[in-house]
Amino acid sequence: NCRPRDSYFDWYEGLLSLIREIALVGKPNLYGSCFGHNLIALALGGQIGLNLNNKYILEIEQLKTNKEFYDCFSSISPLENLNENYSVISTHEDCVLELPDTATLLGSTVHCENHLYITGKNRNILACQSHPEFNNFLQYAVMDRIWVSIVNKRKCLSAEEIAHSRQSFERYSTSDSTLL
Repeated sequence: NCRPRDSYFDWYEGLLSLIREIALVGKPNLYGSCFGHNLIALALGGQIGLNLNNKYILEIEQLKTNKEFYDCFSSISPLENLNENYSVISTHEDCVLELPDTATLLGSTVHCENHLYITGKNRNILACQSHPEFNNFLQYAVMDRIWVSIVNKRKCLSAEEIAHSRQSFERYSTSDSTLL
């Protein structure tokens, strides 16, 4: 997680400064997923904390997009390729509780209101709480690695939450998940 208590890492402040500079200058483009999503918000004045339900999230969630999502992406993708809902792989204990003042919300899930946002001088920073990069590596990245750590070793989920999580992954289709 990237709540302020982690600031003892040598690289932490330097990374936050780099994010601020990229936002201020408006280039290069930057994408942050999960930890990066939270760091971007923190660097630019947002608030990070435990998920609102104080539980670890490990499941497929529905990302509901908004008008700003369409405004943002319609210039680079035909409107017929954009959806209102996307299936996303969520695995997180922390989330962005409050967006930076400069950010525009693009989409939300049940467990993370500020799930997808864009920010930066030239809207050059995109941040997403979930893991679109895992789509083609679901078994390896999630089930073989994260599941083992979160469920088997750390025991972060109850039996009911494990059953719910398994069901969500069994229903998952990567065709429901591609954003652009």
